[in-house]
Amino acid sequence: YLSMLRKATREDIVVDLTNLYDHFFVTTGECKAKVTAARLPYFDGDYWPGAAEDMINQLRQEEDGKKQQKKGKTKKTITKRALKAAAQTDLSSNASKDALLMQK
Repeated sequence: YLSMLRKATREDIVVDLTNLYDHFFVTTGECKAKVTAARLPYFDGDYWPGAAEDMINQLRQEEDGKKQQKKGKTKKTITKRALKAAAQTDLSSNASKDALLMQK
């Protein structure tokens, strides 16, 4: 599959060949919108949506476990500094879950 895409790139059939990590997470100096799980492109059969759902379920289980163990212990939360580093300013629970997913 990759060799076919590389050949198509050499023959100017394909304009650009990249992957999700390089396109969204490697800084190239270009101004890109905030990267969130909701903004990442995905299609039926892709690996990323299934992996993201598994990570979300894992985060929910960890959150449920922390709620049960909450007596006497502090709850681990994402810090404002981490949100700022991820270009997130919304402190709602959904936004912080998205930031946690993107960190994983």
